[in-house]
Amino acid sequence: MHLKKIIGDKWQVYAGCESEEKCQILDFLNEIPSNMVKYKDRLLNIFEQASATGPRHFNNNISHQIDEKNSIWEFIAGRLRVLWFYDNGKLIVCSNIFVKSTKKNTQIRKNEGDQLQKEISPAEKRWKYTL
Repeated sequence: MHLKKIIGDKWQVYAGCESEEKCQILDFLNEIPSNMVKYKDRLLNIFEQASATGPRHFNNNISHQIDEKNSIWEFIAGRLRVLWFYDNGKLIVCSNIFVKSTKKNTQIRKNEGDQLQKEISPAEKRWKYTL
């Protein structure tokens, strides 16, 4: 598991990546279709705001908890969804990104986020940060 820094200020926002070369969130954002660019821009603004002031100041239309047991949260930018969780202080780890289409889609992605959280949380020392 690798973490790649998206943005850092008072809070650090990272993308959880499969490897140094493969990062689902960053790859998705780099290859986004032209009809979704406005959502990408909105999402990047959310990352910037979360980095500056933390994620708790957003209203439920922008960020809310979707899994209380596993502490999985969701950023919302139009039809784009990014699942994330807190880890070790002021660290936000984004686990995956997808286009919202159905409630079932969110459940499938939440399960993927749960798995990523289990992989990285217990062993911060093993993380390989890419800045």
